[in-house]
Amino acid sequence: MASQTMSTSEVLLEARHQHHVFDLKPSTGLSNVVQNLLRPKMQTIEGLAPEDSNHVHLPSQPSQQLINDKYGKRKENISYGHNGIISLSQKTDDDGKSHFYATRKYYRRVQESSRAYRKRVTTAFCISACLQHHNVLSPLELFQNKDGTFCEVSPFCDGGDLEALILQARKLGSQEADCYFKQLVQGVDYLHSAGVAHQDLNSKSLLLTENGVLKITNFRFADCFRQSWEAEDQVKRSSTRCGSIHYIAPEVFVEKKFDPRPVDMWAVGLVYMTMRTGKLLWRFAAEGGDEYYDKYLGDRKALWGYRPIENLRNVCGTSFDMQIRAKYIAGTLPNRYTVFA
Repeated sequence: MASQTMSTSEVLLEARHQHHVFDLKPSTGLSNVVQNLLRPKMQTIEGLAPEDSNHVHLPSQPSQQLINDKYGKRKENISYGHNGIISLSQKTDDDGKSHFYATRKYYRRVQESSRAYRKRVTTAFCISACLQHHNVLSPLELFQNKDGTFCEVSPFCDGGDLEALILQARKLGSQEADCYFKQLVQGVDYLHSAGVAHQDLNSKSLLLTENGVLKITNFRFADCFRQSWEAEDQVKRSSTRCGSIHYIAPEVFVEKKFDPRPVDMWAVGLVYMTMRTGKLLWRFAAEGGDEYYDKYLGDRKALWGYRPIENLRNVCGTSFDMQIRAKYIAGTLPNRYTVFA
């Protein structure tokens, strides 16, 4: 499997992926779609006017037979977490070709109202369903069971998640890690061009296909920081502290409001370091609260720099997209220490 992934990396590092430009008209901006979806009248398809085509529609409690007809019968549960259960289903066409789907059943939190539960799940679905990019996993459908729980269906990524790959391999070689890093940056660059901040990027939220294609998923904390018709310098600052604590950027701990784009890119850098070293650099990036992060702050001011990063100075070489690199390093991360400095 490792050799197969490595050969895939060679192809992807040299390929120029086609980006699908996210262009919503002012009347159908992503934030508008989210707001329309959360209106009570949008709970079911019934009663909607045929011309109301700018909304993402949620079906009203489809029968189990209908779900089985579309996505096949459930085979097994493949993941358990505090956010829900993910099960695998298989549908076989008349010609014998099999298709696999992952269905996430969202848990309702303790003391969470039905309205808050619905808003949380449908917002994440709406944002991710509106995104179309090679490195973003777009869900297929969101439905509500008779017991009131929401379930989201997505294409199944048979390569597992990046965290599992790192644990299995202990750490990734430069060529393989650079391939995934490039795909991740391209995906995040697309999200930001669409006015969307992920806010929970980590090795667990990155899925892989069997051919080594990386897919960004899990948009539970995603937010729209800019409407599609607004200028690039018009950014709604975030005040929400969220995501996996190991990957949270330092400004989130000390600032009341912050630009969510550098927060995403901080997590991208930590994902790369985790791939290359096979471990997390620190527990959390709060000065005075973590000895390993304090060591990073001290070493980066020294002549020798922070060795785990300095040892990887030639990340992605000449094949990395210089325009994207310049945008994030020189544009959105002016005060960040970086291997590209």
